[in-house]
Amino acid sequence: MSGPRVLVVTPYAVGGGVTEAFFTSLEILRRAGATPIAAIDGRASFLDRLAGVECHGVAGLGAGGSLNALLAGWRLRRLVHRLRPDAILAHNGRYIDALARCGLPLTGVVHGGKLKRFLKATRLITVNAEQRADLIALGFAGDRISLIPNALPVDALPPFAPRAARATPRIGTLRLLLREKGVDVLVEALGLLAARGLAAELHIGGTGAEETALRAQVAQLGLKDRVIFHGWVSDQAAFLAGVELYVMPSRYETFGIGILEAQAAGLPVIASACEGPRAVLRDGETGLLVPPGEAPALADAIARLLGDPALAETIARQGHADCAARHLLPAIAGPYADAVLGRLHG
Repeated sequence: MSGPRVLVVTPYAVGGGVTEAFFTSLEILRRAGATPIAAIDGRASFLDRLAGVECHGVAGLGAGGSLNALLAGWRLRRLVHRLRPDAILAHNGRYIDALARCGLPLTGVVHGGKLKRFLKATRLITVNAEQRADLIALGFAGDRISLIPNALPVDALPPFAPRAARATPRIGTLRLLLREKGVDVLVEALGLLAARGLAAELHIGGTGAEETALRAQVAQLGLKDRVIFHGWVSDQAAFLAGVELYVMPSRYETFGIGILEAQAAGLPVIASACEGPRAVLRDGETGLLVPPGEAPALADAIARLLGDPALAETIARQGHADCAARHLLPAIAGPYADAVLGRLHG
């Protein structure tokens, strides 16, 4: 007898942390003996990564607007009635209300956004404790919430290897270029470092609505020869191999899977002390945390690591070990599969 069929829904049409969590969930369900079926935006940029997975495009799933959400929700319900899955796993809350009307076990993965959208789910997976507390305060039963951090979809990491120093150090960030991701704060910090005489390059991977404004900021600060925009990066491993320090300067971040990717690559990490990174990093041990939105504090943290290679290597080594222990598939696969499939199993 074949395992349960689970419709896995993501409203995002581009890459990013939620998309990586979506792919990780597909792998976890496969390993648990289930058959994942992907429901994605018909124009998603990651179709090439879905080879071997039954996949259904839903028009408008990733577009904005309340009217579009109603139409896409209606299309999703039609897809559910046609496919007749045993359960549904929905990344983010945009379509929880529509999917709840299908009467199937529905697990929502809370990556952020309006928490009230999740209240009609059967069960929830959250990636940080603050989310869990807020959901309980809204009336969702605590025994139906699983606190499971994000993870990389691998079983082990390559051994840690220290990075060789460069004459001009390279700082990297992989971001959707949106205001909440704080790349403008990182550019401002680079300008402050340049004023102190500290030469460094900033490599920005990603696209988004803020790109034009960021390019204008770089020009205004006279940093054109120090900031490289790479556009959308499909080979993240190669990008991370080309830098010595990773920075996540978000104003708001529910988790921050980019931290894990950087740690796995053997990089020291600096991140904003918002709810996600606070749960991932131990300040001064596996990374450095700085107040969100404060460019001078970020500049100080960058200067600290670039000026102390021994500290940077220690943080990188400890971050790599922590990622291997807490944020790979073996650490989360069992609880995650149980949250999605447990009700079906009994």
